[in-house]
Amino acid sequence: MGRRTQGGSALLKGRSRPLAPDYRTGVDRKELKILRERFLTLSETRFERILEQYNDRQSVFLSVLPVLFHVNHPLLPGFTTRSAPCGIVNFSIDKPRLKQLQRLSRSFQHQPADKLTRPDVIGLYIMGSPGTLAQSSSSDIDVWLVYRNGLTVEAISALDAKAKAVSAAAAELGIDLHFFPMNAARFRKQAQQRQADSEDSGTAQHYVLLDEFYRTCVYLAGAWPLWWLIPPDCEKSYDATARLLAEKRFIRSGDYVDFGGCREVPENEFIGAGLWQLYKSIDSPYKSLLKLSLMECYARRSELLDAPEVSTMPLCVSFKAQIYRDEVAADQLDPYLMLYWYLERCLTHLNMSERLALVRQSFYLKAGTRLSRRAGSARADWKARLLQQTVDGFGWSADFLRYLDRHDQWKTNEVVVEQRRLVQALTASYRFLSSLARSRQATAAISARDVHLLGRKLYAQFQRKAGKLELINSGINSDLSEQQLTFELVINEGGAQWEVKNAEHQLLRESESLIELLAWCHLNGQLRPHTSVRMVVDDRRDAEQAAQFHAYHAISLAELQQLIQTLNSEIGFTASDMPAAPQASYLEPATLRKTIIFLNVGVDPLARLTEKGLSKVSNRTDPLSFSEERVGLVSSVDLLISNSWNEVSVLRFESGDTLMQCLRFLLASKNSTLPVVVCFCHSRALALSQRVGQLCRQLLSTSWDRYVIEQDKRRFLLERDTNSAGNNAEVKLLALDDAAALIQALGRPRARFMKLVIDDYALGKHTLKAVAPLNEAEAIQICFDYSQANRAGYWVFDAFGTLCSGETAWGSSWIGDSTGRRCSNGLLTFIRNALDKLQMQIGVVPQGAVSQINCFIVGDLPVRRGLTVSARDETQNAQQLARETTRRTSPVSLEHQTWEGELTEIRIVAHVLDPADRGLDSFTLNGCILGFDLYCEHMEFAHKTGLDGSIAELARYLSSGVRGEAAVGSTLRPFTITDLSLPVDASGDRIGRELADYLRCRDWVERGLWRNATASL
Repeated sequence: MGRRTQGGSALLKGRSRPLAPDYRTGVDRKELKILRERFLTLSETRFERILEQYNDRQSVFLSVLPVLFHVNHPLLPGFTTRSAPCGIVNFSIDKPRLKQLQRLSRSFQHQPADKLTRPDVIGLYIMGSPGTLAQSSSSDIDVWLVYRNGLTVEAISALDAKAKAVSAAAAELGIDLHFFPMNAARFRKQAQQRQADSEDSGTAQHYVLLDEFYRTCVYLAGAWPLWWLIPPDCEKSYDATARLLAEKRFIRSGDYVDFGGCREVPENEFIGAGLWQLYKSIDSPYKSLLKLSLMECYARRSELLDAPEVSTMPLCVSFKAQIYRDEVAADQLDPYLMLYWYLERCLTHLNMSERLALVRQSFYLKAGTRLSRRAGSARADWKARLLQQTVDGFGWSADFLRYLDRHDQWKTNEVVVEQRRLVQALTASYRFLSSLARSRQATAAISARDVHLLGRKLYAQFQRKAGKLELINSGINSDLSEQQLTFELVINEGGAQWEVKNAEHQLLRESESLIELLAWCHLNGQLRPHTSVRMVVDDRRDAEQAAQFHAYHAISLAELQQLIQTLNSEIGFTASDMPAAPQASYLEPATLRKTIIFLNVGVDPLARLTEKGLSKVSNRTDPLSFSEERVGLVSSVDLLISNSWNEVSVLRFESGDTLMQCLRFLLASKNSTLPVVVCFCHSRALALSQRVGQLCRQLLSTSWDRYVIEQDKRRFLLERDTNSAGNNAEVKLLALDDAAALIQALGRPRARFMKLVIDDYALGKHTLKAVAPLNEAEAIQICFDYSQANRAGYWVFDAFGTLCSGETAWGSSWIGDSTGRRCSNGLLTFIRNALDKLQMQIGVVPQGAVSQINCFIVGDLPVRRGLTVSARDETQNAQQLARETTRRTSPVSLEHQTWEGELTEIRIVAHVLDPADRGLDSFTLNGCILGFDLYCEHMEFAHKTGLDGSIAELARYLSSGVRGEAAVGSTLRPFTITDLSLPVDASGDRIGRELADYLRCRDWVERGLWRNATASL
């Protein structure tokens, strides 16, 4: 810092008396100089106390800090470019400082230049705990770097870059140094464009920051704060007094910097300051409790009006008043000691004894001096001496003091209790401040962006939710490691519970999930590489109950070690060394960053066989549908997830469709990171982890909207739903008992194209598995299956991927082998007519407009692959090859096949019926009851109520041989349905909304014709 002349010191000693200048009646410049010297003397003492914490090289660096911003020289630390802003107001490099500079850079030679006409830097000022009772070896140093008005954006950016370079140079020496570039005029107007981050409170607090700056400021170089010269009783008229001094030229404007007055902390800063201190409490809970308690006392000033010992002005005004009264002893004016005494007076008057006790403990631990270990040397150390004098009035016992002094040895249960006390006090203070601000309708000074950012950081740290692992080691003790941990499984009639205990048999945590306990111990540091682990089973059931699921919760010590190794390798870090989440990540919703799936932890899915020393062998090896019984081998799933906000959670799925629930959660979380899948259970562990890993890769790395999985004799349909904006909003999971239910679910109407994917292991040889890959947007895909006699199955995907399936049948004596193709061509004509009607009713080209219609046939083809090891001879090989066939599709053209003249054409006109007119041949579509008028060979078969409807009449007509005798053995004349007209409902909306509606009606009528023909025989 700047050296003061001996004359200045003599002047100070000769004028030691209280000062109360009244500038309205005149100004004594000698008094102004005395006031300035008092502040400078205090700054010099504090700076010397700062240097006591550092070694010689670090002290030299801090001593020459102003020189690094006064000149740009490539040999000096922090040099970036010669064009960077430089020069400090009222500063010159004296011989002692030059000598110190040469200790840092031996080749540096200072050539005094002409006096800078306009220095770019107004001043350098340290603020915060350095030089106070609260400074420790781990304290950082915050420096206000004040630049002049008129600097360009590029110059400010260059100055910021230089400050970062100086900070980097300091870091190499082991000094945690932070610069905050600012413009005094903009700061005074609260126009600094700063955003909250790990070091900067952004817009969260202005007067709170100014209050702390004025009472903790250590002047390094440059202009002196004008606030020093404004008498305490003029704080409320600060601006007018400052103008008076300047206008009457009692001071030179270039000698002083004006950050503004601090008459009070306004209510609109309580919310922002409270949020900021809650956030800072994550790493420094004791320091934050002191500052947040100060905010609460400021907010309760109306309750302190009857307490003469408590000033209702900010603490910095009391600090200034003592200097004006010539109470300038550094111990007496220690900012943290003044803070404590102020809090003690306020909390005592407010009868907040519990808070006072916690404030005392926070004050002592923040000071970082262990008095129980320094009994003989306390007098030689100013910190220990000052702290001892203060603590003597707390009434603490020697045992309690020793307990506090060994806080770095506190273990889990002690830290948990301490953290809960701190969090409770911190949140209570914040709730009071925010409630007070809202009740008085104070508009928060903090920006919406900073509220959003700090709120999310606090949410990530303090919000408790199911499965989230609580981090209990924030700023209290850096080492919670245990020499031994015992994981005990307690089994009783109601179920099983895991407990973890330390070597003293103290219960640390309990959970239904072993993974949750292991991850909690790992993250909070109890489980370290040197920790010895044990497994204990406490089975409290009788013999009959134990026989029901003894092996179900079995876990070996080897499996426990494998689980621990997985956590070490996949997570690696603990809470104390967890990498900080990037600032930008809190501006977005949390996203999954790491996922680990643990299968069957402590579970043997084939326990009954394992107990007997047996294992099951089957050609059906899919672990999700194992053996001919098709049993799923996934009994439980533990999902460990960490997200972009550094939250870590463990979710356990152990009832119902565990794996499907886990997959649905991952998909709904919009996770794109492939999970690590591990399984160490007794039966088929490797096959399980590989199968589930492959399934996760398919779900997360491929494109699909509907995905079909088969597990445990059932089919599961995963569907990605969309919101009104067309974005993926939800993942639905449908459990379906059989293939028919699956086909029905795939036939539900869609608002957009939904791609269907069938899992490689699902549906076996079912035709749906073969035709599913055909569905694509803007195309109608028709697939025919001629594998059954006298009928053709058809599978139709419309432009939205909606599935409709049915059968087109024919009599055994219909026209030769080509009948099936002709019937298929008739179906193709029907589809085209239906598409024309849909196009006309919409009026414009709809989403999913059809650009083409493709036709395919499906049939059985052999699978070409190597034989399994179970095929031991030629006969077995042949049998295996015969079994191993699959259904394949191939494109086919039906355009050259005709049906005119060979098949009787049938057209259908549907109309809406009243419920009373429902008949056997009526059909319900989209909530409307439909009757059908059928037209064949210029004849009309109108719908009738009762048993004898239009379908039955047409069936008799087609079998009567009116147009000639039917072939021998034929029940119906060859026919095809080529057209259908659907009506509107009572509200005027079309009943037929998609192609599937038309196909369902067609299938209903065709099946009715064959049903009636069969019944008449």
